Amino acid sequence: MSKTIQIFIGAVLALIFGLYFYFKGRSSKSTEPKSNDNSVAEAISVIDQSIDKFLFRNKDHEPIFDVVSRLNSSQILKLHKDFGLRYHDSTFGIFSWVPVLDDAIGAETYNLSAILLREFDENQKQRIKAIYKSKGLVFPLVNPN
Repeated sequence: MSKTIQIFIGAVLALIFGLYFYFKGRSSKSTEPKSNDNSVAEAISVIDQSIDKFLFRNKDHEPIFDVVSRLNSSQILKLHKDFGLRYHDSTFGIFSWVPVLDDAIGAETYNLSAILLREFDENQKQRIKAIYKSKGLVFPLVNPN
C-alpha cells in the first residue's frame, strides 16, 4: 500500500471517530433533567430536543410554544434560571457538547433568551412574546435570576 493511501485511510478513520464521539456525547446530555420542577424539566427537555436538530433550524420549534404556554409566570422564570447556559453553534443551529471543539466550530455560551432569539424567525419571536405577555412577563427576559 502506498504512503498516500495509508495517510488517506488514517485521516478518514480519524474523521469517523471524531464524529462518532462528538455525536455520542451530545445525545447522552440532551435528556438529563435540569430542574426539580417536573413541568420546567419537561420544558427544558422539549427545548433541547427542538433546537438541537442538526441543520434543521426553524423547523421543529412548534413544541416549544406548546410547552411554554402551559407554564405559569413563576415556572417560566424558573425555566430561564434552570436552563442555564448552553454552547450554541449558530452555523449549524445545534448545541455543542464537546467543549474542546467549541472554539473550532464557533460555539458560544448563551442563555435561553439569547438562544431563542437566535433560533426564532420574526413570526416566532412575536408568538413567544405573546405567550410571555399573557403570563405578565416580557420576552426576552434580561436577567431571569
